[in-house]
Amino acid sequence: MIAIKPIVELRRAEMSDANRLFDWRNDPLAVAMSKTWRHVEREEHMAWLGKVIDDPAMRIFVAAVPGMGYIGFVRLKLEITEDLRSERVVATVSIAVAAEHRGKGLGWQMLDLALGEAVKARCDELRADIHRNNIISRRMFGRRCFTLTGNPLGEWLEYRRTL
Repeated sequence: MIAIKPIVELRRAEMSDANRLFDWRNDPLAVAMSKTWRHVEREEHMAWLGKVIDDPAMRIFVAAVPGMGYIGFVRLKLEITEDLRSERVVATVSIAVAAEHRGKGLGWQMLDLALGEAVKARCDELRADIHRNNIISRRMFGRRCFTLTGNPLGEWLEYRRTL
């Protein structure tokens, strides 16, 4: 029998997604792999989401699979960096897969879709900060041609890919 992988779809997040985004953000594994290492209160989350939902420098997407429902989110934070020669748009990507959908290979598709969204946003580079204990994400980004930069012994590892 041939196994058919589900197809992940992304759509821009809306305020009506606030509760599911809140739940995914406060999932124990998400908190453990977050730079803030803390549970976010609902009021704080709602204020943050209300501020960034229409911010052109922040792209938040909800991921879904037809027949399975919502499976997680992708966030791109765009920043313009300048050097002596040019201006570059660098996006930091964050991906979270809902606990009940982990281990199904869906994160790979979410990363591929994030790459596509970064290209649409005319980003020059995509970066990710990954906790050193997040072996699955490290492997996933590495296999998608992201390069480990900076201190390879630090708690947070920076991966980059030129687009």
